Amino acid sequence: MTKDILISALAAGFLLRHPWIAVCSPGQQASIWLGMTVCLLFFCFFCEEKHEKWLKYWERVGRIREMMDRLAKGEKK
Repeated sequence: MTKDILISALAAGFLLRHPWIAVCSPGQQASIWLGMTVCLLFFCFFCEEKHEKWLKYWERVGRIREMMDRLAKGEKK
């Protein structure tokens, strides 16, 4: 979770360097940074959850492939 917070904060900080945002006052920049950080944090959590689901899916697919290979060879367990 700390990794996601750090990534989100750094990415939002990098976005503050955009010319459109650079002309804003410091208070506006801080609110833009906070808003972007929160959005990116939720996106990181979403991606992490999807990654875990894909890992479980591919593990299940691997077990099924092994079972199909054994059945194709005529082996039992």
